[in-house]
Amino acid sequence: MAKSYRFFVTCPSGFEYQLVKELKNIIPSLPIEQKQGGAEFTGSFSNGLKICLWSRIAGKALLALEDFNPHDEKEIYERAKRIKWSDFFYKEKTIAVDTTLVSKTFTNSSYLSLLVKDGISDHFRTISGSRPNVDKQDADIRINLFVSKNSATISLDISGGSLHQRGYRRKGAVAPLKENLAAALLERAGWNEMVLQKNMEQLQQDIGKPAFVDPMCGSGTFLIEAAMIASSTAPGLLRKNFSFQHLRQFKNEEWKALVDEAYKARDLEALSPVRIFGFDIDGEAIRISKENIKSAGFSSCIDVKKTNIADIEKHLDKNLKPGLVAINLPYGKRLGSDEDLSPLYQLAGEKIKENFEGFKVIALSGDEELSRSLGMKPLQVNTVYNGSIKSVSAIFSIDSRYREKTDLSGQEASSSDRKTSSAQNGEAETPASVYFSEMLANRLRKNIKALRKWKTKESITSYRIYDADIPEYSASIDVYEDKFLYIQEYAPPAEIPEKKADRRLKEIIYTAQNITGINYKNINVRQKKRQKKGEQYKKRGEEGVYDIVQEDGLSFYVNFYDYLDTGIFLDHRIIRKMIRELSAGKKMLNLFSYTGTASVYAAAGGALSTTSVDTNSTYCSWAERNFLLNKMGLKTNKIIKADCMDFLAKDNELYDIIFIDPPTFSNSKSREDFFDIQADHSSLITLAAEKLKKDGIIIFSSNFKKFKLDDNISTLFFVSNITEQTVSPDFERHGYLRHCWILKKDK
Repeated sequence: MAKSYRFFVTCPSGFEYQLVKELKNIIPSLPIEQKQGGAEFTGSFSNGLKICLWSRIAGKALLALEDFNPHDEKEIYERAKRIKWSDFFYKEKTIAVDTTLVSKTFTNSSYLSLLVKDGISDHFRTISGSRPNVDKQDADIRINLFVSKNSATISLDISGGSLHQRGYRRKGAVAPLKENLAAALLERAGWNEMVLQKNMEQLQQDIGKPAFVDPMCGSGTFLIEAAMIASSTAPGLLRKNFSFQHLRQFKNEEWKALVDEAYKARDLEALSPVRIFGFDIDGEAIRISKENIKSAGFSSCIDVKKTNIADIEKHLDKNLKPGLVAINLPYGKRLGSDEDLSPLYQLAGEKIKENFEGFKVIALSGDEELSRSLGMKPLQVNTVYNGSIKSVSAIFSIDSRYREKTDLSGQEASSSDRKTSSAQNGEAETPASVYFSEMLANRLRKNIKALRKWKTKESITSYRIYDADIPEYSASIDVYEDKFLYIQEYAPPAEIPEKKADRRLKEIIYTAQNITGINYKNINVRQKKRQKKGEQYKKRGEEGVYDIVQEDGLSFYVNFYDYLDTGIFLDHRIIRKMIRELSAGKKMLNLFSYTGTASVYAAAGGALSTTSVDTNSTYCSWAERNFLLNKMGLKTNKIIKADCMDFLAKDNELYDIIFIDPPTFSNSKSREDFFDIQADHSSLITLAAEKLKKDGIIIFSSNFKKFKLDDNISTLFFVSNITEQTVSPDFERHGYLRHCWILKKDK
C-alpha cells in the first residue's frame, strides 16, 4: 500500500473554493478540505505529482513534514534538524529554504530560513559528515517554512516554485497576469463549461464552439490558458523542472505514465472549432504573444492582430458563436496624460457592447470605480490579487439591454461626442486659459524666484518647485533639466467630487505650463497614492523611453513614462554628494540601490569598489546603464540582484560605507513575507553592521513620515541625526519628510 502524506496546495486569494472543486475533479477519491489560502488533503506521493501536472489554479504543492508550536527561534532549528531529510533526498542535491511569516513573535524571515538550512545541514553532517549545498536561485530541493502566529509547518515544496510558471512564456517577457490567476478567472466566468460540454447530442447540434476574444491581450496569457482549457491540455505538460523529480520518492516510470496519459488527453481537434482571437495596440506585445503561443503549441489555433480596440470590429467575424470576452485593462492614471483611464474604459465598454451580443465578459481592472466606467451592470464583482497587486474582477453578460450607450452622467451620447484632453498631445475640450489659477500661479512664481539664486550657484537643473503648498492643489511639481515638467498628483480626499478633482488637476497642469514656459509635449502627469502596508509602487507602462539628466558633472537616465518615480530621487541630492566626498579609497555597499545613483557618486569620488544590491531586475539593469553612461567599468562596480536581507546573511565582504535607503513596505517577488521599515529596520541595520569595517559608517535614510529609530540602535552605535543637513532648499518648505542618520560602531 502506498505511503500517505499530508499536502497543502496554495492558490490565489479568494479562489480556494474553485481550487477544491478542481482538485476533486483531478482525483475524485481524495477527501479535500478547504483552508485559507488553499486546500489540504492526505494522499499518496503520486497524488501530489498528478496535481502538479493538472492543476490550473494551484500556486505551490507543499508536502508537510513537521507541525509544531515554536516558543523561540532555537526550537525552529531543533525541529528542522530532527526531520529525517535523508529519507527524502541525497546530500548531493542543492537546497533552498523559503520562509513565509504571518507572526508578530517572529519577524526575520531570512534568519529563520538560515536556521532551517542549518538544521538540514547538521542532520546530514551527523549521518554522513557532509551537507548539501545551497542554491537560492535554482535549487534541486525547495523547503518551505510557514509561521502563523505561534504555529509553524516545515514542508517540502514538491512543485519547486509556483505552478503558474507553465513553461511556455518567453524568457524575459513581461508577465503582468499570472497564468494560474488567468485560469481561475476563466473558470469563474464559465469558460470551462462553455468548451468542455459532456452532452454529445448537444455537441452534434452545435455549429462550432463558443468564441473567445481578448481585446487587450498583452503577452497572450488569457489566450493560451483558454486554449489549454478548451483542448484539455495539462498546464504542467510543458514545464521541464519540478522539485519532486529530485526526491527519493520519485519514480520516473510513474511520472512518465502520468505524462503519457496527459498527452493522450490533449485534444487539439476539440480546439479547432473554438475561435480564439487576441488584439493589442502594442506591436511588441503582439510579437511576444505570438512567441508564447508558438511555444505552447497553439499557433494554428489562436489568431492575434495588432489593432486599437476602437477598430476591433474591422477584424471580427460577425458570425462568431457567443462565448467569452476576457480583458485585462490598464490600471491607474494614463501615463503622461491629464485624464484618468475612464475614457478608455468607456470606449472598451462601448466596443464590447457593440460587437459581442450574447457573450459573457470578465474584466480585470484597477478598482471598482474604473470597472464602473465600462458602463455595464456586473453580475459578480470580486477583489483579486495578481501576486501583490490588488485588482477587481467583474463578470458581465451582454444582451440588447446594453445597446443604449450613456456617458458618466447617464445622458445619451455617441462615441463621437466624447472627447478627452491630453497634456501630451495638446488636444483639449476647453481652452487652457479657463483652467489658469492665479492663486497657484502666484505661489509658483514665488517659489521659483526663491530658488533662482541657489540653483544658479549650485548649477542645479533638476529641482522641485511646488509640493502641495496650497491644500486645494495637492501635487508635487518637479522640473528636470529646465525642460521637462513632472507632476505627481496626490489622490484627492473621497469627499471631493470627481469633476471638481479633475478640474483642479487641469488647473495644476495648465498653470504650471504657463508659468514655467515648458512645452506641453514635455509635461508628464502621475497620480501618487499613499502606500498601504503590503503595497509598493509598480511599473506603470511599457514605453521604454529614457532621457538623460545632469547632476554635479554626472549623467543619469530618467524615465517619465513607465514608473511612478523617475529613476533619481531629487531629495537625495545632498546625501549623494556626501557619499562622494567620503568614498575616496573606500569600499561602498548600496542596499536597496534602486538605479544605482549613489553608487555612481561613490565611484566618481574614488571608491575602490561599489556593490549595489536590489531585488528588482529592471533597476539593476538601469544601474548598469548609469555606470556605463558615466564611462565607469562594472568590474569594480558590482550590481547584484538579490533580497538585501538574504545578501547580508550570505555576503563575506567588509565595507567602509554602507548606504541603506529601504522602502517603507515591500512585498517583492523574491520575498514571501512583507518588509516593513518600522518593524524590520533594527534587524536590517544589525545585519549590515556585521559587514562593516571597524571604522566604517552606515548612512541610513527613510522617507516614512512616522518613522522612529529603534531605541536599541543607540545602544549599539554612535548615532548622528543628519536630517537637517541633508535637506536642500527645494524640499525644506514643509519640514523634513525624509530622515537620515550616520551610524558608527559603538565599541
